[in-house]
Amino acid sequence: MTYNGTFWEGELPDVWNENGNAAELTVYTPYIDTDPQLFYDGKGQLQDILYDRQNCRKGDRINLTFKHLFACITFHVAAGINQTLQNITFRPSVLITGLNHRTGALSMETTENPQSVTLNKAEDGNYSLIIPPSEHLKIDICIQTTDGKSYETSMPESHFAAGTSYSCRILSNADTQGIHTAADFIAFTHLINGEAYEGRSLDEFRTEENGRNIYRLCADIEFTPEECSQLMEIGIAYRNTQKQSSFEDIFDGQGYCLSNLTLTTPEERNRFGVFGSIGENGIVRNLHIQNSSIHICEKTGIGFIAGENWGTITNCSVKNVSITETANAEGKEVGGIASNNLGYIANCTTEDFYTEASVAHIGGLIGVNQGFLLNSYSANCDLGSKTQGMLCHSCNSGNIYNCYCIGLKTTCYAFCYQTINKCTIEYCYYPEGTTRIGKKGSGTIMNITYYFTDQTSYKITNLLNNWITGQGASLFPNLEFQSWQSNDSPPAILVL
Repeated sequence: MTYNGTFWEGELPDVWNENGNAAELTVYTPYIDTDPQLFYDGKGQLQDILYDRQNCRKGDRINLTFKHLFACITFHVAAGINQTLQNITFRPSVLITGLNHRTGALSMETTENPQSVTLNKAEDGNYSLIIPPSEHLKIDICIQTTDGKSYETSMPESHFAAGTSYSCRILSNADTQGIHTAADFIAFTHLINGEAYEGRSLDEFRTEENGRNIYRLCADIEFTPEECSQLMEIGIAYRNTQKQSSFEDIFDGQGYCLSNLTLTTPEERNRFGVFGSIGENGIVRNLHIQNSSIHICEKTGIGFIAGENWGTITNCSVKNVSITETANAEGKEVGGIASNNLGYIANCTTEDFYTEASVAHIGGLIGVNQGFLLNSYSANCDLGSKTQGMLCHSCNSGNIYNCYCIGLKTTCYAFCYQTINKCTIEYCYYPEGTTRIGKKGSGTIMNITYYFTDQTSYKITNLLNNWITGQGASLFPNLEFQSWQSNDSPPAILVL
């Protein structure tokens, strides 16, 4: 039977034989004819036909559960290609030649003259078409651009099952270099640490610019627990420092996000994070982590971006993250961004950071800051103890400029619990009613650190931006600082 838009009709009169066997009922929608050419619309596109098969007797209630007769594939065209795309043509190698209406079995053949489907430019770069459910289907692709050029490629012969949706990326040569999937990221974490991994190579992910190796994240990645168990940290901070292996290249997250990470500290690690150790020449930028957790199994310093940073971390954020621990596995320095900073951390944010671990030193952004923390903020952190700090736990010969905090969920300190040796904290802002520092070292310099109220928080944006164009540009001419914009909560956010 098939639905013609008004009622169901079949090949034989719909009269029940009360004494016969159960009827074999096969139904289709929308209406289809016996001519297979009518399965295709005027543009060569297969129609999305639904069907159901079941046995029933007279008086039985018929409940239809429809399935797709064909398969569907969506091509995701890279932004650089789609920008100049005028139209894209697909030519599946298999043609529908018939349908057994009683059984739903399709007849197909491979053809040298396939039906072609031409689609005009879609702004989001996504192009979908219905395809035959074949075990040996190849799709030739032709892209016409607005400047009159034509590019051809093809999707290799693959197996497609009825009722299943598939996706395929169309990338330029430049776009293919990088980390696109969880499988890519897993492979990269092993290869960058010098381990072989399933025949893959770092060349798949690496580009070279000005003599530096750059590894780029090319998509948001959401990890499963099984995938998390296969990850390594990038660069390893061993307890035995002679085995130290730091990341000395450039990792550019390009604004993409790693989410649903559930990590556990390996054995014999001094510090741990997505990056275990970033060396003096290492740069991690434009990377975001959210909805993730790290479980401490032994005394290890934790930072979600980095265990330890000797290089530069910039334009990075962590949000909705947590730290847990095994009983009696006391951690040490913990920070939302880094456990220990001996380099530069700039334009970074921590929001909604929670810990239930009995950690000695917790900071919203950094555990122990021995370098520079610049132009950053932490908000809405529950650090579990009043001996913690919203910016860092300890500032040991470190420097903090142009930062602020808000939303202290416990009675911890605004800037840090303690300063040690000569430290500088300038142009930083904190909520009214909180204490800036628990224990202030004798060499600490503090200048222009103001509290704000709910009524004066709107001024923060201007104060932070003024530092960037003034003291920031003068003190750090080689660093690029991101500007701030006003927001409801928190009152000022970085434009990352």
